[in-house]
Amino acid sequence: MTCIAHNYKSFLFDLDGVIYLGDSVIPGTKETIEYLRTLNKNIRFLTNNPLGTTLDFVKKLNNLGIVAFDSEVFSVGKATASFLVSEGFQDKPVYVIGSEGLKSELRAQGICIVAELNHLDATAVVASVHYDFSYHELMIATQILDQCGILYGTNRDAVRPTVNGKMPGSGSILAAIETASGIEAQIIGKPALPFMHAVIRSLPASSSTPVIIIGDRLDTDIQAGVSAQIDTALVLTGVSTLNDVKVSNLQPDFIIPSIASLTHSVP
Repeated sequence: MTCIAHNYKSFLFDLDGVIYLGDSVIPGTKETIEYLRTLNKNIRFLTNNPLGTTLDFVKKLNNLGIVAFDSEVFSVGKATASFLVSEGFQDKPVYVIGSEGLKSELRAQGICIVAELNHLDATAVVASVHYDFSYHELMIATQILDQCGILYGTNRDAVRPTVNGKMPGSGSILAAIETASGIEAQIIGKPALPFMHAVIRSLPASSSTPVIIIGDRLDTDIQAGVSAQIDTALVLTGVSTLNDVKVSNLQPDFIIPSIASLTHSVP
């Protein structure tokens, strides 16, 4: 038996399905985060949710009673913007299928979002989930990709956990675009290594190990931990289930009912 809270110095938490569902905190979360802070643990919050900005997620956590700072929150929107800059897309026209939160993160780092009337000037397509995705957007993305052939996806989560059950995620929209264009997207968020390396580099050098990632999805959170060669814990409050684990090649180091179990002894 081991107590995860005592055995690791740094904790990387997914948000949806781990910390909260919709606007409801998962029971035991606030107390667990507070306990880890009393132990001087390093805490990072990671999210593949492209609907909001980093500041939006900081505010949401704080409004839910969970202390979080800008430097601790790594959103896929901000990661996507940073990646596009590193790839030389600053000031270049990019067609974006996504939320206003994602577009705000891109503009903040100098990415030029092309208007639909000038969409054929676009040098790349960036796609993610948003509630108004349409056939028209799919048509424009297909036309652009026929010329430039460059497609980026914020993440490939097929669904998102909510209090009302699973909802379509970025992966569902990407599947439509990839099918129509014949172009496979390069993914920027979890489990992509650049995203994980950025998070791990943010940890104090003296305490970069041991690190554990806690998530609710095998294909993103657990795969991210395996790829980054850090330990993993799957919580059963989100998407993946025990049956999913039984048939998967991805095996987490720990399987726990919820985040509250981090402070208890587990097998």
